[in-house]
Amino acid sequence: MSTVLEFPGMNAESLAASGYVTWPLLACHLSDARMWSLAPAGGASFLPAKFVAVAKNLTFPLYHMKPTFPMPSGGISPTMVPQVMKDLGPEIVIGTGGGIHAHPRGPVAGARAFRQAIDATMQGIPLEQAAAEHEALRIALEEWVDPFKGLEM
Repeated sequence: MSTVLEFPGMNAESLAASGYVTWPLLACHLSDARMWSLAPAGGASFLPAKFVAVAKNLTFPLYHMKPTFPMPSGGISPTMVPQVMKDLGPEIVIGTGGGIHAHPRGPVAGARAFRQAIDATMQGIPLEQAAAEHEALRIALEEWVDPFKGLEM
């Protein structure tokens, strides 16, 4: 059975203060977790270099234990998919709750918009170009502004 670990007592400040957050990483490995939710990916303030380092450290095996999938979450919308995948690579699980359910056309359209954003990103197609052919993605791009635009992670 796989485990998803979340650390609800950990916020951006406590994560940043803990260096590279070695105890949660160790806990993920020791509990045989397959995912660890990294909530600061969305709108929360967080030191980008430490966020990326924590996520990448999850992907390394620890002795006989398997790696853990990073799961960026916390306010992620389809507009953020290219930056998240650029920073963390394709071997992630994206936590998309509100980004799906808050889509103006409903959760089915929200799920389509995410899938369209992921497919476009994997194919190297800018989201604005893909949105010309995909209504759900177009509406998502109009609804949410990319908070990463103009920032380097």
